[in-house]
Amino acid sequence: MNSKRISIGLGLLVGLNGACFASAQAEGQISFQGSIAEVPCIACTAGEDLALRDCPALARSHAISIRSVEPVQSIDLLDQPALHIKLVAERDEGLGKFGRQYAMLDATNKQINSGKYLVTLTYP
Repeated sequence: MNSKRISIGLGLLVGLNGACFASAQAEGQISFQGSIAEVPCIACTAGEDLALRDCPALARSHAISIRSVEPVQSIDLLDQPALHIKLVAERDEGLGKFGRQYAMLDATNKQINSGKYLVTLTYP
């Protein structure tokens, strides 16, 4: 029993001692360099719809989401069902580019025509 305590104590001493040295010697600077190789889509409105034009070919397999960025007015608003986006039209714009038109809908599938929203388009 006593030998177990000694071995655990020595193990902790060696383990923590290495961590202390590692944090004491940590110095330096991290820098990032690079550029965006693909130009993003151009977003605009088309009536009550959201239109994305001149999208690169990689954006064809994408995920798109929407969320409200309005300040919360009451606790009742926290339980609101999620908003969603529906693809309305798609067109080929040549040279590997395409465009899509989306309807932004609330939980009852009514079109959203006012408010502040963040639309996120994610593609590889």
